[in-house]
Amino acid sequence: MLGDLSYLFGNIGSKFKEDDNLACLIKKHLTDILTSVGIKELNNKKWFFAEITSWDKRNTYRNPPAHTKYLPYKTACECRELVREIILKFEKMFKL
Repeated sequence: MLGDLSYLFGNIGSKFKEDDNLACLIKKHLTDILTSVGIKELNNKKWFFAEITSWDKRNTYRNPPAHTKYLPYKTACECRELVREIILKFEKMFKL
């Protein structure tokens, strides 16, 4: 599912096209719930949401292979720190 989210976030972020009606609708409603920091981030070429759902991130922190084994402890701790950073950034990006 993260691959689908990465595609969606790319289409309303860095790959946004003015003639994509669905992307325009999603982006309009998204800007209604974003703070000024979030709107600035949305218009950034390397949009935060596309970055956190990128193939690189998904591949680094998924349980290999296909969820039948566990991450090494060190990698799991790195993932935990990434999630914490993302949550803190959410607080700045969304209206509460």
